[in-house]
Amino acid sequence: DPQKTLGAQPLRLQGRGKRRMGCAHQHDRPVPAAPQRRSDQPPFAVHPLGLQNFGQSPQRPAPAGQLRVQRTVSSGQHRRCRFGQRMRMPAQLKDNDRIQISTTSLVFRASEPENAEGEEAMMTIAAAQQTAKSGMCWLLVADICHFTKMSQSMPQDELAQMVGKWVLACKQGIEKTQGHINKYLGDGYLAYWPMDITKPEAIAATINSLRALQAATPMQFRIVLHYGQVRLDGSLQQGEDNLIGPQVNFVFRMEKVCGALQQFCLLSEAAATELQPFFEITPQGEHALGGFQGAHKMFSC
Repeated sequence: DPQKTLGAQPLRLQGRGKRRMGCAHQHDRPVPAAPQRRSDQPPFAVHPLGLQNFGQSPQRPAPAGQLRVQRTVSSGQHRRCRFGQRMRMPAQLKDNDRIQISTTSLVFRASEPENAEGEEAMMTIAAAQQTAKSGMCWLLVADICHFTKMSQSMPQDELAQMVGKWVLACKQGIEKTQGHINKYLGDGYLAYWPMDITKPEAIAATINSLRALQAATPMQFRIVLHYGQVRLDGSLQQGEDNLIGPQVNFVFRMEKVCGALQQFCLLSEAAATELQPFFEITPQGEHALGGFQGAHKMFSC
């Protein structure tokens, strides 16, 4: 029987003669359409929660051993703050930075203006320019023979002691004639003498002391000597003099030729000319040097 009752209300057939059991008012009302979302509307609802505090405070201290920095950055009329930044790497502090260590707060105050570093660099450059000069300079490079084999066959402590004693002996002989060791090279060094005022007699005395050391020490080493134009810059920051110029490269290229010729004392043509009154000079032919055009005469003494 199509007429059945649900409670006190009769149900009627509608549509195509088929009907599902249910509440009549759910089928009689039209289904509302889903609201359309605007393109500029976010797909989720955002609810403001008010102002929140981050970082540490006397009521919420940082755990012991943690260092946090509060930095205020000025940008025009706006001020932005970063609270509770954990310091994982070294960072440069600025004026008015706050360091929070547990419940202790420290404020950093800069004693110099922010551009002090730039001003200091400019002062360093100006001072270096005032102390820089160019002139004729004696350059000497010493190199230990077969150092690679020695480092592989000797104990490291024994080798270090031997090299240290050798460098000290060379240094004493060089400084007796007002020379200076400019750079240590591991298995050798670069030395120079004051510009324009060092006489050939002083260089000859240094060569004689180094030749005597070559005969006295079991560790063989060779020396090369050059006389050329260089620029000497007094570096205040590094605490040493910087030798600049192609002639510095020239003397290092000579060291390679000295090893190939199996000589223990090699002179450039300019150095041999100055030292000819003091030694018996022997020509060693003309040789090409990397980075320099032509062939260059070499001499031994």
